[in-house]
Amino acid sequence: MFTSTNSGWLGWVLCGWFAVVGFAQTNPPSLSPSFAVDFPPDSPVTFASANWEAIEVEPRAGMALLRVRATLSLKNTSNQSIRGITLVVSSQEVTPGGKASVSVPGLNVKPGDVFPVRIDLRLLQPPTGAVAPTVRIGLDGVLFEHLAFYGPNLLNSRRRMIAWELEAERDRAYFRRVLREQGPEGLRRALLASLSRQNRVAQASVRMSAVPVLGTSQGEVLQLAVVQLPGAPVELTGGSVHMTHARTMIPRIRVRNQSGRPVRYVEIGWFGRDPSGNPLVMGSLPGELDLPRGASKELVGTASLQVLAGRRIETLTGFVRQVEFADGKLWIPAREELEAAGLGGVLPSPEEQRLVELYRRQGLGAVIEWLEGTSRR
Repeated sequence: MFTSTNSGWLGWVLCGWFAVVGFAQTNPPSLSPSFAVDFPPDSPVTFASANWEAIEVEPRAGMALLRVRATLSLKNTSNQSIRGITLVVSSQEVTPGGKASVSVPGLNVKPGDVFPVRIDLRLLQPPTGAVAPTVRIGLDGVLFEHLAFYGPNLLNSRRRMIAWELEAERDRAYFRRVLREQGPEGLRRALLASLSRQNRVAQASVRMSAVPVLGTSQGEVLQLAVVQLPGAPVELTGGSVHMTHARTMIPRIRVRNQSGRPVRYVEIGWFGRDPSGNPLVMGSLPGELDLPRGASKELVGTASLQVLAGRRIETLTGFVRQVEFADGKLWIPAREELEAAGLGGVLPSPEEQRLVELYRRQGLGAVIEWLEGTSRR
């Protein structure tokens, strides 16, 4: 079934406690929340400093709603460059909503460098009485430049960060090739073309759930059109999405393992189109599964959907965006395959979005410097 990637927990090794600098008080000053930054003793990153901007404590239906805003400064104490990091932020271990994660992909942090990690999220905590609420920040994983990984990986951050880095290197290689073959002006044209594509694609708000919704006889069923990518190890053999009047979507998607290796995870990218044919990005559906060679399976999940005002979904299209094999190796589609299938501008990678934003804010020279600095020569 489809599963959320924002759950899980890990044990903490206490490294230090830090008082909050400022917060919006709805609890007595004597119960000021505190922070704990808890990294293992052999962690490749260490805590350097923090700007604890605020923590707002608000009563909410018998619970305390904490909004945490801070910027951590962390230091790379390893001998490798860091490409990504995932932190776990928690107010308690049991209640749903008490834990969250913060992932930062696309880094290029050299050994000895200090880098920032921004935290801005909400957590739930049961009333603590006379005990001040404490927010703990721990480490789920660090990804290095050659895809080596450190951490407990209880949130499956290894898979996510490796996929992001594979996509990032794929797209950096594309823009480096454009720069090499067409020069700076060719790179500028490619960035502007990407910006134009991204501006034409509207965003939908989709939240996945692992539990199917019951009692959904009303609504409409849309058949899912599938795009088959030539190199995909998993084939989409069909599917449909039941859309209820309550803006709940129940996708049922059939997949077949056409590779020679067992598969344990499939991520399906999907997008809609309105009656005018304009694309509406809806993100990805993650599927945890045990799929032996040649086997087929139907994936079922639920999603709550909020579409921009005035937009109606006319068609839905899906394609295989990511596959993890049982041995931990990952597959992502080649950029050429996405372009040939007309998917190049529908779901741009975080790295392509970063490069376009870097160009928009700092100009072409900053993009060239980043592409050269992240090259694996």
